Amino acid sequence: MNDSQQHTDTKGVTHWYTAKVFYNRVQPLIAYCRERGIEFFAPVDVIPSLLFLHCEESDIERFISESGNKVSLYRNAARTHPAIIPDKEMEVFRFVV
Repeated sequence: MNDSQQHTDTKGVTHWYTAKVFYNRVQPLIAYCRERGIEFFAPVDVIPSLLFLHCEESDIERFISESGNKVSLYRNAARTHPAIIPDKEMEVFRFVV
């Protein structure tokens, strides 16, 4: 999937996104997601530095801006939009982990 195909977000459309968590601060970010009703997957026992979020692009951008220096968002190759993880790939990943 190329970058132009990957960025198709519209209001109300959710995707999986990945954030790299710095300084082992995943627990406060999990609390943030719970408080705001953001679906997440945190494989802390396997990959403690990753947090996966299922939300709208506007939610992920707000999450990043409100998280300060605790996270970095994985972006597409052009670095213009958050990288989207296809639902099927995320489903397989969650099953394996």
